Amino acid sequence: MDKRFVLFIALTVTILFGHQWLMQKFFPPPPPKAVEVVKKDPAGAAKATASGTAKPSASGTASNAPKPAGEVSGAAVKPADGASAAAPSDVQPQWITLGSMSHDSPFRMLVTLTNRGAAVERAELNHPRYHEVDNFNKLGGYLGYLAAENFPPADPDKSKPKPKPIGCKVNVVGPGTPAEAAGLQAGDVITAIADQPTPNLDDFATAVRGTKPRTKVKLKYLRGATAEKPGETRESDVELGRTPLQLIHPEFSDPAEPTKADPLSFITTLQDANGDSLPVEKAELDGVELYDTTWEVLPADPKQPNSVAFKKAVPQRGVELIKRYTLEQRVPDAKTDTAQAYTLRLSVELKNTTANPSLLAYRIGGPTGLPVEGAWYARDTKISIAGGGAGMRDVMYGQFDNGYATNGVFTCTQIVDKSATHLTEKPINYIGVDAMYFCAAMIPQKADPNERQFARVVPLQVGKSPKEAYRLKETDVSFQLMRAPVEIKPGESLKDEFKLFLGPKVPDLLTEYGMGAQIDYGWFDWIAIPMLYLLHTFYGWVGNYGIAIIMLTLVVRMAMHPLTRKQAQNAQKMQQLQPEIKKLAEKYKGKREDQARAQQELFRKHNYSPFAGCLPIFIQIPIFVGLYNSLKVDVELRQAPLISENIRWASDLSAPDMLWYWQPVMPFFAGDDGWLGPFLNLLPCITIALFLLQNKLMMPPATDEQTAMQQKVMKYMMVFMGFMFFKVPAGLCVYFITGSIWSICEKMLLPKPNMAATPASEAVIDVEVKKPGESTKRSKKR
Repeated sequence: MDKRFVLFIALTVTILFGHQWLMQKFFPPPPPKAVEVVKKDPAGAAKATASGTAKPSASGTASNAPKPAGEVSGAAVKPADGASAAAPSDVQPQWITLGSMSHDSPFRMLVTLTNRGAAVERAELNHPRYHEVDNFNKLGGYLGYLAAENFPPADPDKSKPKPKPIGCKVNVVGPGTPAEAAGLQAGDVITAIADQPTPNLDDFATAVRGTKPRTKVKLKYLRGATAEKPGETRESDVELGRTPLQLIHPEFSDPAEPTKADPLSFITTLQDANGDSLPVEKAELDGVELYDTTWEVLPADPKQPNSVAFKKAVPQRGVELIKRYTLEQRVPDAKTDTAQAYTLRLSVELKNTTANPSLLAYRIGGPTGLPVEGAWYARDTKISIAGGGAGMRDVMYGQFDNGYATNGVFTCTQIVDKSATHLTEKPINYIGVDAMYFCAAMIPQKADPNERQFARVVPLQVGKSPKEAYRLKETDVSFQLMRAPVEIKPGESLKDEFKLFLGPKVPDLLTEYGMGAQIDYGWFDWIAIPMLYLLHTFYGWVGNYGIAIIMLTLVVRMAMHPLTRKQAQNAQKMQQLQPEIKKLAEKYKGKREDQARAQQELFRKHNYSPFAGCLPIFIQIPIFVGLYNSLKVDVELRQAPLISENIRWASDLSAPDMLWYWQPVMPFFAGDDGWLGPFLNLLPCITIALFLLQNKLMMPPATDEQTAMQQKVMKYMMVFMGFMFFKVPAGLCVYFITGSIWSICEKMLLPKPNMAATPASEAVIDVEVKKPGESTKRSKKR
């Protein structure tokens, strides 16, 4: 038996480590890029990100996705009425910001737009709970998104030698960012940060990554610098922040062109013009360049604060396009945020500039670059109405069907393999991209909800496909809305309005815009929703979700105490009966049926049922699944720390506790695609240790070799289960740890059952076994 047991363990370990070695040997991950920055960029004009680095894409591309253009550079100016621009309005490349990064501002986000395609380049949430959760303290401190580029820029004439960069030119400074607090302005050239020279973007990114959030560093920069004169040297101290959640941001998925971003969000072109219709697979009509050119930034309108408008004329098609973005403010004095706080309004206007009526329509793209945070532990566990096939980013939609609202999802895998269908028949209520805890959706504003405003809705893949098959569910996906053509009279316009929801998947917020059905708690939602209500109630009392989970566990265990008490008593009774069971095993050795009948008679004598302990286990399954799904769905539990957000360990109860980054020393099975992940997690180890202790206290001593073997296998299978559940959320481990401690205390404090009615000295040890159907007769007592 011992040899077979050792062989079982050896084979298990060999398979586990062998799989990881083979994957590492024959399917190695690509080497990481040394620097992930954008030096210059067009339609996806993403330069340096908010922390100084740009994020690579984890996604794929579609043939009908527009491509970004060549390199650009920009200057900056400041407009009025809450909007700030980053260049003079002479149709030069410009960046405009709406909102603020200040927690105390009337806005919940900072939106950076570019006139290259009149697109949204970046949307950062300023809620104190919504930060980047991946690579804690590895992104460096947050200075602000600067759209930086090397200075002086290269001459467009490639025959001339490239000038040697002396610093990084700032093209935009967002309100409420540390960069603004430090006095930086668009046009300044950063030469050093934290005493590290930054002659180019690569060095700038490295210097920023070497800093830490909530620390003060010295910033050196030039003001008024040109290619001919160095400008004025200045210094200032800046307190860096923590990188905010970037709900929308450009990604870079093409290794051949690492400085070009994938298509940005809400880019627009002509779909129909004077009888010429744009095919689905084609980017733009012949002679039309709207994705890839700079639009005019219109003067600020005092009647429309917190907004910016772009205009582009297409004279060869006799049409003029105007897009206006307006950022909504939070409701004053509201106790909680409403959907309005996360709303960016968008209007699209087509004006007929010809002398004749024209049949016109536009095509507009959806949001791109939503976060794939926690992909290494959540890649296959996202909870969605799509079921088990959900990806890290999917396209969600709602339609009106004969007066009834219906909801659906195109998963990223369906979009990649082109099995996702086009929506062509029913009116669209909303459509957006659904991430783990956040979403970005377009809600058309129309008087009649049954109006079929769009002739076709096409889900599509954005950027290049990832090389690694295990990362397929990280694919960046979006969609295109193709307006139904409308005949427009000379000098008149077609104008459509959208509400763009860019925020967390809070049920109340989504319900305001008719998207509440997209919140799904999977199986046992009937238990998950009441548990969440109770959990939020406890959090309101104590202000810590870790303690709230402990309180929830105690409530559950107290409610189940009558059952678990009986279970513990049953286990004690079984331990007391072990001597008699052992004697029966010796007496009926080799006679399994006779031994089983005699043992059943013994159990009946002492009112013992072997299955009495199963009921509490079955009752706890819905609770376990409900809590697990809640941790994967409820955004309030995201980034909720066990102790403090300033401590890396267990700083997010919806993720593994991540005690130590051990991937460099555990390469075979500790990667993004490994069984254990790149972090050593402590709470699952504590959970399994308590399970083993609890099992030891509950399980009676083995009466024979077979029982001993079964107990050994059970023990080591529990350890193996620890490997399988090594990446579960920390909040779930807190639930298991609290429950195990309760069970152990319950076992130790429980009085032993009263066996006086049939003491062990008078227990039956000899049973006359008759044939089946005949009664058994007790023949002897001791």
